[in-house]
Amino acid sequence: MVKGRLPIENRDVKIKMIWLSRIVFAFFIIATFKVGYIQFIKSDDLQAEIIRERVREDVLLPERGNILDRKGNIMAMSLVMEDVAVNPNLIVSDKHQKRVAEVLSKNIKGVSYNDVLKIVKDSKSQYKVVAKRVPPAATKKIRESGVGGIQISQTTKRLYPGGNTAGTILGFVNNNSEPGAGIEIKMNEFLAGKKGYTLAEMTPFGEIIPVGSQNVVSAVDGQNVQLTIDSYIQHVLEERLKKTVKELEPQEIHAVIMDPSNGDVLAMASYPSYSPSEYQKSNPSTWTNTPANFLYEPGSIFKPIFMAGGLESGALTGDEILQTGTTFVNGTRIRDWNHGQGWGPQSLKGIIQNSSNVGMIKIAEKMTNKQIVETIDRANIGKTTGIELPGEQATYNRPTEKSLKADPVRRANISFGQGIMMTPIQIATAYSEIINGGHDLTPTLIKQVTDKNGNIIYTPKKPTEKIYSESTTSKIRSYLKNNMEVGSATTAQVDGYDGGGKTGSAWYVENGAYVKGKIIGSYLGFYPYKNPKYTILISVKAPKGVEFGSGAANPTAHDVMEEVLRYEGIKPTNKNSSSDDGEEKKEEKTKTVDIPNMSWKTFDDAKAELKEKLGKEIKVKKEGSGEVVIDQKYSYKSGKVSVSLMTKKVKDNDVYYIPDLIGKSEKEVKSILGKYKINYRMHGENTVVEQTLEPGQYFKLNNFQLWLE
Repeated sequence: MVKGRLPIENRDVKIKMIWLSRIVFAFFIIATFKVGYIQFIKSDDLQAEIIRERVREDVLLPERGNILDRKGNIMAMSLVMEDVAVNPNLIVSDKHQKRVAEVLSKNIKGVSYNDVLKIVKDSKSQYKVVAKRVPPAATKKIRESGVGGIQISQTTKRLYPGGNTAGTILGFVNNNSEPGAGIEIKMNEFLAGKKGYTLAEMTPFGEIIPVGSQNVVSAVDGQNVQLTIDSYIQHVLEERLKKTVKELEPQEIHAVIMDPSNGDVLAMASYPSYSPSEYQKSNPSTWTNTPANFLYEPGSIFKPIFMAGGLESGALTGDEILQTGTTFVNGTRIRDWNHGQGWGPQSLKGIIQNSSNVGMIKIAEKMTNKQIVETIDRANIGKTTGIELPGEQATYNRPTEKSLKADPVRRANISFGQGIMMTPIQIATAYSEIINGGHDLTPTLIKQVTDKNGNIIYTPKKPTEKIYSESTTSKIRSYLKNNMEVGSATTAQVDGYDGGGKTGSAWYVENGAYVKGKIIGSYLGFYPYKNPKYTILISVKAPKGVEFGSGAANPTAHDVMEEVLRYEGIKPTNKNSSSDDGEEKKEEKTKTVDIPNMSWKTFDDAKAELKEKLGKEIKVKKEGSGEVVIDQKYSYKSGKVSVSLMTKKVKDNDVYYIPDLIGKSEKEVKSILGKYKINYRMHGENTVVEQTLEPGQYFKLNNFQLWLE
C-alpha cells in the first residue's frame, strides 16, 4: 500500500457518497423549486381547486306568488318542497350504502330500498337524483339521520285548488318551475320572484362545515296576482259548457262574461280545456285555447256593432226604413235567411229583430268605405285588446278602404259579420262599449298585484275616452231589448229580468273555404237592461243537430245568467218597464206600412207602381238625379204616406247601377242606357224578356246582353 492513499474499497465508498450527496442536493434543489412554484406561483389555482372541492353553491328558490280570484280565494299557490339526491362516489362502503338505502326508502313515499341501493352502488356517478318534490317533513327526518352522501336541495310545487277550473286562464308551471301558459306566463315578472343562493364549505359527505365559510343571499318571493275572475261564476259557466258539450258535441266552445262598465272579465272558458295540475296529459293545442286566441267570422252578432257605426258616422239617422228579402251585389245574389222572402221594408229595430242580412247591406250602401273602416276601428276589431293572455290574436283580413272598393261583395258581407275575422274577446268588448253608453274599454283579467304585505304595486290602466254618443247607444240597446222580447233572443231571457241580446249563425272557414252545412252559433247579450252589469258571449262551433245560433247558444246563456243573477242578488226587474232613453216609445209610435220594394226599377216605373198599388194620393219624392232606384224610405203622418226613392245614374263614376229592364221596348232601353258608354247587345225585337245581368250594382260589366221578343 502506498503511503497517503486510501484503500480501494474506501475510495469507492467515498465516490458513492459524493454522488449520493449530489443526488440528494439535486432533489433538494428540485423540491425547493417545487415548493416555491407551489407556494408562490400555483397557490391561487390550488386554493381555487380546494374551494371548488369543498365549497358548494345551492340555489334558494323564491316562493312563487299566489293567484287569487276577485274575492281573494286562492286559485294557484306554491308549496316549498325539496329534491333528494345522492353522491355515489362518496358512499363507498357496503355498510354506508345500505344505510343510505334504508333512510331514503323509509322516509320517501314510492322509493324502494333496492332502487336506492342500485343507485348508490354505481360508483362512477357523482350525483344522482332519487326523488323530486319531497315534502319538508320527510327531508327533515333524512337530515336528522345524520347519514352522509345525501344531498337535499330546495324546490317548489305549484298547486291549483280549483282543479280544472279556469285552466286555460291560469296556465301552468312545469317541473322546472317555468311558466308554460296563461296568467302564469303573462304575469311571470310579478309571480316569479328572484332566486337566492347559499355558498358553504362541505365535508366529503356533503354536509355543511359549521365553522367553515358561508355566504347567503336570500331569495325574494313573488308577488300575488289578484284576478277579476269570480271563481263561482267561472265554475257555473264551465259546468254549463260541459252540459252543452254532451248535448251538441261541438268542436269548440268559447264563452266570456264581462262587466260592461269597466271591462273586468268575470269568467272566461273554452272547450276543449285542460287541468293545470296535469297539463302533460293534455293536447298542447289546448294550452292556448282561449277566447283571446280563437279567430272566427261572428255572423249576425256583429250587426249591432256595424249599425252603431252607421249611426255614429251620420250615415244613418235612426228613422230609416230599408228593404229586406233579396238583393244583388256586383252580380252576386244575397238573400235573407227565410229563403229571400224578407219581411218587407223594415226599420233599424226590425232589421235587428229579423236579423236581415239584406237590411244590413242597405245600411252598408249608405256608408262610405271610409265610414266602414272607421266603424271597425272604433270597435277595435282586428286589433289585439291587450288582455293579459299570451299569444292574443288580432286578425289576418282586416279591411281597408282600398280592399272594400276592390271587393264589393265582401263589403256587403262585412255588414252582417261574414268576411271579417275577430276573436270572442274583441266582439264582447266592442258590444260592451255600446252597452255602457259608449265608453272605451280595455278588457282585463287583472284586478291588482300586491306584495306579501298587501301593498298594491300594480293595477291595469283604464281608458277614459268616449267613442259613441248616448243617442247611438240608446238606440242600439233598445233594439236589442226588443229582440230579447220578441226576436231571436227570447229563449235567452231570464224570467223576471229584462235585458238585450242578439244571436248569430255564421259559416266558418277550414282549409281556405267555408264549411257548408255547419255553423258557429253565437249569442251575445246583456243583463239587466238598466245599469247593465253583465255582458255574456257564447259561441259554439259545429253543434250537431242545430241550424241557428239561437238553438246552439241561447240555452247555455240563459242557464248561466239565471244562476249568476241569483248568486249576485240582482233583484228582478219589471219586464214591461219602458226604456230609460225613450227609444222604445218612439218606435211604438211609428206606423208600419207595407211598401213594395222598388229597388232596381227605373224611377218612373217605381213611381207609377206605387201610385197604382197605394193610391194616387201617395206622395213620391225623388232623391238624387239618377234613373235607377237603389233604396227607399217612407214616413207616415196624419194618415198620409210619403215615400222617398233614392236614385243613382246608370253609370256613376266607375260604378254601374243596372235597372230591371224586363218589359221595356228597344227604344226605352236605348233611352235609358244610350246616354252612357255601356257595352251591351240586344237580340230580337219588341220587348225585353231576359237580361243576362241581374238588376244590381256592378263594378265591371261583362257579357251584358238583352233578349227581346
